Amino acid sequence: MATVPATKLAKKIAIGTINNVRGGFKHGKHFDDETANKMVMKIIGIARDYITKTSETMGDSYGFGGEFMAWNMEGEKVTAPRAYLPEPAQGMLKAAIDEAAEHGHAPAIEFGFEIRLTADEEALKGYVFDVVPLIENKPSTALDSLIQGLAQLGYDGDNDPTPAEPKPETKAKAK
Repeated sequence: MATVPATKLAKKIAIGTINNVRGGFKHGKHFDDETANKMVMKIIGIARDYITKTSETMGDSYGFGGEFMAWNMEGEKVTAPRAYLPEPAQGMLKAAIDEAAEHGHAPAIEFGFEIRLTADEEALKGYVFDVVPLIENKPSTALDSLIQGLAQLGYDGDNDPTPAEPKPETKAKAK
């Protein structure tokens, strides 16, 4: 019988935290020229809300609340109720949550990303994160699904989705 690796429960999921990396990844220690495009995290989840953290050096970052499961670069599995993601993933999720809330929906944004570390000598830390979507963005509610279906028929969300009634034909009067 195969053993299933235990899932670690954590307070939050962040790339450095789940990989036990403090102060950023180091060339030669965490990656080298042969592993320059290395998977450092896979994450799936349902994001429902977010908090904003502001740093003078790093700017705004968003901690997403919801249900998350991630795998680190060693394949260890972690679950947590909060997740921090790099750009563009965090911007995409924030926008989707904001849009759902603007339309009066309770956000439940399903997502999956693979985060890869790529060496970049010009980057501040010597690397950048590449974000690869694992699933297509799907509507989060039945109403969103309906709106998406209507969009294929030309409904843009602002106009009346019912087609105009055809005008009755008028017969020309004979003289």
